[in-house]
Amino acid sequence: MTVDAYLSFGSNIAPRFEILQCAIEALHLLPDSGVELVSSIYETEAVSPYPQADYLNCVAHIKTELTPEALLTSCREIEFSNGRPVSRDKNAPRTLDIDIIFYGNQIINATKLIVPHPRYADRRFVLEPLAEIAPDYICPDTGTSVAHTLDQCTDRSRVHQFFLETV
Repeated sequence: MTVDAYLSFGSNIAPRFEILQCAIEALHLLPDSGVELVSSIYETEAVSPYPQADYLNCVAHIKTELTPEALLTSCREIEFSNGRPVSRDKNAPRTLDIDIIFYGNQIINATKLIVPHPRYADRRFVLEPLAEIAPDYICPDTGTSVAHTLDQCTDRSRVHQFFLETV
């Protein structure tokens, strides 16, 4: 059975843009999956208890036959192949972070995977790119649209589209 899944990508360790490009390219190689749409890239303020560089973030919509657990494993492999250490401090800078935001309309509360992502509705850096590609998607945990969730989000951190400067 094919499922619509939404993944959030973030990087704040150079080369951020190239790392996101590599991650999206790797996403195209997932077995039994296809990339439907990728949002613009957004530059976002780090939401962290200590100062760190801004992030680049985007969201991808895929159709997949992978189980949620297999998708999580594939995402971790993409992270590790892009330099993410196996263990690190929570909220520490990272070369790449991939989160499963939605997996169809499923609600999953397992030891290693919680879907919908438990903090997606509080993170403008997830909601802005998600609303760009799926504003009418109904969040399975709330029954409201992504656009409505973004409108209700209290996170006021800086989020704006990223444009690569050319020389």
